[in-house]
Amino acid sequence: MQALQDSDSAEASGPICQFLCDLPVALNWTQCVLLGEEILICGGVDVDGCYSYHIKKDAYKFICNYLKNIPRAHSVIICEGSSKEATLISFGGYKKHTLVMKYKSVWDENSENKNEWRDAPKEIAAPTHSLGFVRSLIGGSKNQFMFVLNYPTYITVLDVETLQEIAKVNLFSLRLGNRSCFVQDEDGLFVFCLQNGLRIRYDEMQNTLEYQNLTICLELQHTLGYSYICINGFVVLLGGYNCQTRKPTDTIYLYIIKKNKWVQCIHKLPFPLDSGFAIVTKDGQWIHIIGGYNGMRRTDKHFRIKVKDIIGITEREAIIVVYYWLAHCELKRLGWIDDFFKIISDFLCIQKKKDKNFKFFRKKILRNLMLKRLLDCFTVCSKEETKKQKETPGKIDPSYKQKNTSPKKKRKKIKIH
Repeated sequence: MQALQDSDSAEASGPICQFLCDLPVALNWTQCVLLGEEILICGGVDVDGCYSYHIKKDAYKFICNYLKNIPRAHSVIICEGSSKEATLISFGGYKKHTLVMKYKSVWDENSENKNEWRDAPKEIAAPTHSLGFVRSLIGGSKNQFMFVLNYPTYITVLDVETLQEIAKVNLFSLRLGNRSCFVQDEDGLFVFCLQNGLRIRYDEMQNTLEYQNLTICLELQHTLGYSYICINGFVVLLGGYNCQTRKPTDTIYLYIIKKNKWVQCIHKLPFPLDSGFAIVTKDGQWIHIIGGYNGMRRTDKHFRIKVKDIIGITEREAIIVVYYWLAHCELKRLGWIDDFFKIISDFLCIQKKKDKNFKFFRKKILRNLMLKRLLDCFTVCSKEETKKQKETPGKIDPSYKQKNTSPKKKRKKIKIH
């Protein structure tokens, strides 16, 4: 098992979580969806209220109530809409229900809309007697499908508009836990729980579901109930309940989709947490963790973690760095050379192999080494250019002449996000 460590290793041991305004009530098994700058929090165990959290204002507003004891191990999804209004579907749970809400932002002072849950035109049928701890996702080429993971072994595809069943598969060879991770990426749908992991692909043309077994690292094979998100090719599992110790955990694990590999993050949650809800902001910068069970009681804590602190620099950001170097390079004729790959490799993955764990250097050391390698590349290119000109003494490179005679232009500052 490899432990990911932040490049600022000395400071990385400190808290990476930012605590936000406490929840209006303590929540466990809650369901949340993102709408623009709002996180809509929809009930939980013994909590019938729904609330809107405004990300920029760090404040909550009451939306409406469920009927008594409806939101227990349920699922809520959001269909397409604007930044201030959308359709929500709540279904499943131990008390099976299928409800719809035409939500309009409670932060819009001019709106006179009354947000409330109403019976859906069609009930989402359960292939088994219970829809407790059901999981659901919106997907498809046009977000026209709802994928429903039903404990213990069913995966169903529904039409979002009509809620009609399109396809269903019984994973009879597996028995998933009742608090699974269910996420999607461009490579398919992913399910993780206890010893079981699956990659699921849906063929829209053939209307078929195919799945492939995935391995789970030993440390997670007795854990369920984690908070989870999927971003930039990583599945992030936060906390969870360890069935062996019978206690919540504070660990963070990452599954790298392209490499089919598990790593443990060096950072930890501020306290052990089971059955919290994790959600990523629209800009992909922050993970919000809401509610959960801390081993003693339901919690009213709400905190956030920077995505970069967990997964580090992505491939896309590495490409931006390379283009930044090329754009600011003094050598006009410099093209792409193999040494750049070495520079990037050092920049992203410098390591000292000790106890089979990654040990990343601090930022200053890393930056100096990166600049040194970059300077070495430029020096090699300059020597080759000088050698060529000595071999042809009667000719002057027009680009070289232009470079020395033209006035220096002010460089534009490029911000890398």
